[in-house]
Amino acid sequence: MLLLIAALGCPDAPKDAAPLGSEPGEAGRRKPGRPGKGGPRPPHGGPAAPLPADPATFTAGGSGGPNILWVTLDTVSAEHLAPWGGRVPLPTLEGLGAVRVKQAFSNFPETALSHWSMFTGVLPEVHGNVGAQGSSRYSGPSMAEIANARGYATGAFIGGMTLRDAWCGLSRGFDLYNDAMIPPREVQVGAPQVISAVNTWISAQKGPWFAFVHLFDAHVPYAPANGARFDGDYAGTLDGKEASLAPYRDHGAAIDPRDLAHVEALYDAEIAELDAALSPLFRQLHGDEIVIVTADHGESFAHDYLFNHRAVLWDDVLHVPLYVKAPGLKPQSVDGMLSLLDLAPTVVDLAGWGATAPFQGQSRVPLLRGLGGGATSFWARTDPWVPLLPGEPGARFAERTPTAKRIREADGSACAYDLAADPEELRGGCDIPGVDAAWEGYNAAITAMAPYQRAEGPTRVKDRLTPTELLEGLGYVDHAAKKE
Repeated sequence: MLLLIAALGCPDAPKDAAPLGSEPGEAGRRKPGRPGKGGPRPPHGGPAAPLPADPATFTAGGSGGPNILWVTLDTVSAEHLAPWGGRVPLPTLEGLGAVRVKQAFSNFPETALSHWSMFTGVLPEVHGNVGAQGSSRYSGPSMAEIANARGYATGAFIGGMTLRDAWCGLSRGFDLYNDAMIPPREVQVGAPQVISAVNTWISAQKGPWFAFVHLFDAHVPYAPANGARFDGDYAGTLDGKEASLAPYRDHGAAIDPRDLAHVEALYDAEIAELDAALSPLFRQLHGDEIVIVTADHGESFAHDYLFNHRAVLWDDVLHVPLYVKAPGLKPQSVDGMLSLLDLAPTVVDLAGWGATAPFQGQSRVPLLRGLGGGATSFWARTDPWVPLLPGEPGARFAERTPTAKRIREADGSACAYDLAADPEELRGGCDIPGVDAAWEGYNAAITAMAPYQRAEGPTRVKDRLTPTELLEGLGYVDHAAKKE
């Protein structure tokens, strides 16, 4: 049985890598596995219990268990995918034989903190200013640390620069953190190379393993091999690369609807190619693994916010695909809501580990079995630390239910959206009451996690860098690198 202790009362809601090893794709950081730190806390709505006297402890729950493959498709919006009503077919993912969760949502529209949150089951802001610190201040365990403490081999295979360990410190708990495949000063390495490295590592394992695979192909720049797949008669000049998109992405220039449709078609073609690239990875499986396939966030092609994601909380950015395959789960589509905060406790439950950790998310295994039990609401937040470019809003906060969303701006004003009548979130009622209670609850939940936070160290970001230079370093603004 899954044991998660203590309640929050919130809604359902470095060093540069050096090449190691002689096998192709085995470059990366190899480190001894260390048990994670942290203390127990239960899912939302779970039985209340006191916090442990020593928050620097957690229970791994024994040893061994099923192999686990966790794949994230960076910047993939569910709403573009055919199983969610979009146009991109997913024959590989649909052939996996998994549970498809129709209403899965990100809690944070940026890569590093979204991954930290999904791997720990705690709210993104608990991790602190990861971009400036180069690591998380959260002292509780990540999924990799729990698996490592149970005797698993743990390997991470990183396709995009925003998860370089030097930027985010996500290597905690991984025996191998292979981010050295990404060429210097490049944005990414393609999915085929990442998957080749994963397959080499998996085939060498003699005991239980936990493999994390990060694929960056759908992120800007959009450069599919077959750019005409969904738009064969385009005669314009936009090519999906940074130089052509920057005026619209970074500077708010007006875009012709035909050009916008073409760029969206390029994005969709990349996702289709990404689905095909997954086939060799899934052929490596034996059928008794736990498999998670999701995204950290989506991408915006509307609301006058184009080819980006970091500053908004619309559903095209928060709504992500989720496939879950595990022994005992039958392939089906389930419609209840969950957030990525729920993934860590759900996987612990599916694996039968009996581990304790200070999760703020909740196991959704009943939902995956078609028995209901979806979230009644969840919280999302944009980055409160990243410096703003001219004209950008401050950090936003949202509370979403299955049928409605309320978005609170940095100045305290708010808008509400009826998602049943207005799924594109175009006709919100603004200056509405009621979001302050959710905002207060969110901040109380962050404060309650103080026992699980280390003191922040000195910032690693040089003061002389401008906001644009900081964002460029993270790959969000006018990055000179081009995908091949």
